[in-house]
Amino acid sequence: KPVEIDATALNFKPQMDPKTLVEGYLRVVGTIYDSTLENYFDRCLTLLDNLNPVPHIYKPVSKHLLYLSIMGIRRRLTPDQLPVFSRYVAQVSKDHPRLLPLAIRLAAMGYHCEKLTRQQTVLREFKGYLDSELASFNEARWGAEAAAGEADKIGQEALQRVKARRRAIPDEFRHAGDGIAESMAAFQLALSSEARPVMPVNLPVAGAADSGEAARP
Repeated sequence: KPVEIDATALNFKPQMDPKTLVEGYLRVVGTIYDSTLENYFDRCLTLLDNLNPVPHIYKPVSKHLLYLSIMGIRRRLTPDQLPVFSRYVAQVSKDHPRLLPLAIRLAAMGYHCEKLTRQQTVLREFKGYLDSELASFNEARWGAEAAAGEADKIGQEALQRVKARRRAIPDEFRHAGDGIAESMAAFQLALSSEARPVMPVNLPVAGAADSGEAARP
């Protein structure tokens, strides 16, 4: 069974603490695919510096095709990424002109990986925001200074903030199975609950015999 840590699932059981593993992985990925892609392009340049090209593998590509590939990537990059990308292309053109087609493919891969990393970060932060809002709501509703009759008002205000945060998620980051709809439904259900939140309990499994009954003849 996958181990889930804040909407991130592992398909194996690690020896170390799963939460520590996932948080460390996210830090590494977030560093490599930072918002400017500077770290990623630096790593690409290091790779190209240490790569011995094989002539029959890295065949020449027409300048027209290279130009189209470069412009195709430029149209998709953010303003913060464009200067870094331009320096990257210039450096490769100067030091490793034969590897420019490979460098462009690496740039395209980096763009997609950075976008995916940013998407997952936004979705995780939204779900974390839901947890924060729910904790604040429960504190206001059940805390020592809770005011009688204020629960509905506080809940509606929290719901409006959450909906505004959801609308701020770029449409391109939404996808079927992103868990946003389910998280919103659970959040609204928690707001409307009349019961004080408690720790989960282990419920009996249907069909399981009671230990006392099992001992009877």
